[in-house]
Amino acid sequence: MLANIGLEVAKWCIDKYAWVTGADQWATEVVPNPNKDLAFPVHGELICKNGICNHENLDSTGLIADRKYQFVSIFSPAPIKGAAGSNDGLIAVT
Repeated sequence: MLANIGLEVAKWCIDKYAWVTGADQWATEVVPNPNKDLAFPVHGELICKNGICNHENLDSTGLIADRKYQFVSIFSPAPIKGAAGSNDGLIAVT
């Protein structure tokens, strides 16, 4: 079962001064949203309103296999002016 986040958890992340969120699936948030009037509200709350980076489709199987549970995450987004998303070359340094 996939565990995606909703607005309540997004607001908790904001209150805790998170600078990044991430998930190992294509959408960090619940899709479709339980409120049929909302589409991707977590993305809007995190990225657009608060500048919090959101990584999706993360693959940490290599880190887990090597028993690396603490690491520095380096994020290098494509320099696309005005974009709300980007491909990246996320690197974990152990």
